[in-house]
Amino acid sequence: MSRMEDQPETKPETVRAEAKSGRAAKKSIPLACAVWTVGYDGLTAVVDRSMVSASGKGLSVDSLLEKGLFRAAAAAAVQQDSAEGLQKVIAAYNAACGSHRSGYQPEDAGRLFGVRKLDYARFNLL
Repeated sequence: MSRMEDQPETKPETVRAEAKSGRAAKKSIPLACAVWTVGYDGLTAVVDRSMVSASGKGLSVDSLLEKGLFRAAAAAAVQQDSAEGLQKVIAAYNAACGSHRSGYQPEDAGRLFGVRKLDYARFNLL
């Protein structure tokens, strides 16, 4: 038997964000899904299941910055519409980069880290 046959097959799990009352209401996006999105498959966000499990409920901009996870912290701040959070992320990133890269501003976070506010209704946990 090969090593692949010994391991159980894992299948991706698709999760739908729950809609608030009303047909045209915005979707409630789980913060962990927004932070740990690694890509997209059409209109479905692909999310790192192991990071969602590991992060638990204690997911905040400050806790992510303490671990040096700048992209994840920026994604959390963007998803929460937190201008203060984005300022913290940019300040920490500029400090980590040194004086030669200190020109980043909070409005640069989307392009710098490749994040934006998610509005996807489906998440594929891999």
